[in-house]
Amino acid sequence: MIAPGPAIHGVRHGRRRLEWMALAAVLAIPSCAGPRVPPHPHLDRMWRQYVELPDERAMVVGGDPRRLWVGASAAGAQTMEEAVERATVACKARRVARRVPGLCRTYALGDEIVWEDN
Repeated sequence: MIAPGPAIHGVRHGRRRLEWMALAAVLAIPSCAGPRVPPHPHLDRMWRQYVELPDERAMVVGGDPRRLWVGASAAGAQTMEEAVERATVACKARRVARRVPGLCRTYALGDEIVWEDN
């Protein structure tokens, strides 16, 4: 039997190194996405119901979550744009019916909270 020479050992070492680099890259992906924004405390109940909905979903909020607000969500749409449109229409109807001041704005798209609390 012939002992592996430097070239064969180098190939094995190189392959193992590539495997480790690939693993490190896969493990780094979640950290590239940035920190997850937690749901607003006053929207917690609505958020828990929302995340159980099927994909292509959007959540829209009108008013101020710290005071008086309404919200709506839509799910199972063909596109994200359609989900936002359906949720916005429902939010506007609730806002008018309950006389809540302020515009309806997108709170979440899929699992990502996009609301910026100004």
